[in-house]
Amino acid sequence: MDELMGSAAEQAALVAEFAHPVSRDAERGRVDVLDLGCGTGRLVGALAVALPTVRCTGVDWQPQLIEYAEHEYPEAVYHVADLRSVHLHRSYDIIVCLGDALAHLSPEGIDIDRACSVFAEHARPGATLLIGTRTHAAPVPEERRILAPKPGLLDGPVQLRTSVDVDSQQRLTLHRVWAFAHGPTVRDQLNLWAHDPDFLSQRLAEVGFHRRDGPAPVMAFTFDGQSV
Repeated sequence: MDELMGSAAEQAALVAEFAHPVSRDAERGRVDVLDLGCGTGRLVGALAVALPTVRCTGVDWQPQLIEYAEHEYPEAVYHVADLRSVHLHRSYDIIVCLGDALAHLSPEGIDIDRACSVFAEHARPGATLLIGTRTHAAPVPEERRILAPKPGLLDGPVQLRTSVDVDSQQRLTLHRVWAFAHGPTVRDQLNLWAHDPDFLSQRLAEVGFHRRDGPAPVMAFTFDGQSV
């Protein structure tokens, strides 16, 4: 959940810290940011306030979240796509993958390799990659968030309750309860995985990223390779 990485404003301040040097050096006078797993677009909205020179693209695999983001934060461009297979045919100065976006992918098999390839495909030489994800299996108590109503999208406020538990095999499960103002209460759950930072760094090194200093719990990388 985004709360693991701080509020949207705190995330935006972090991105802006990395973006300021790019903004000063860029002849085009702007910074291109790709938010993979943008959800409802809260980071995009906060970035527009923190850094007016930023130009954001948001990607999420859930159409309803992208629809909400388009209504709430129309200053960005959005795409409904999978983190493992999106191809936008352009590159970015900063790529952001925070919250639980990466935690939805199993560290085993090819999921992480595909995600790393997507990062590299969309990175300009010298680009910064910021990753925030779960690094150990730990339960999270219930958290509550209110989604504001939007004309033609949400008839009333929606209360979202989330929690994470861990079973005896150290598997994580995200539980969500959506309480609609004028409708039923909907429950769903998703599997999550923790990612070892060293293993993740090794996979990213194979596609041209090297790890650099960054404020915990976010991991920062610089792209030394060539984007496709």
